[in-house]
Amino acid sequence: MIIEKPVNLLEKDVSAPETWKSYLLTAIKFLIIFYVSTLCLALFFIHRGPNWIVTGVFLSLVYLFILVTSFRQVIKKLPMAAIMLAAPTIPLCMVIIFLSLLALL
Repeated sequence: MIIEKPVNLLEKDVSAPETWKSYLLTAIKFLIIFYVSTLCLALFFIHRGPNWIVTGVFLSLVYLFILVTSFRQVIKKLPMAAIMLAAPTIPLCMVIIFLSLLALL
């Protein structure tokens, strides 16, 4: 007699292309958020006025809040396998993005 294991319908097949497409989209959203927020912060600090301390501190806190919340979204949405794949590549992309900003500024 063969006893079959019950199928759990809640588990996703992480090898399906549809799931990896959403994971890649999540990582790209994070990199775009990082790029735009870093560009805005860099433009502010390059073109700051005489009374920039309060605004600079406020914008820095908003920048950190945006990065932390988007990073938490990436951690919540991606499975462990995707996080292990993204761990070495996303910081490299962040450095490349930051270096590309130097030419724009």
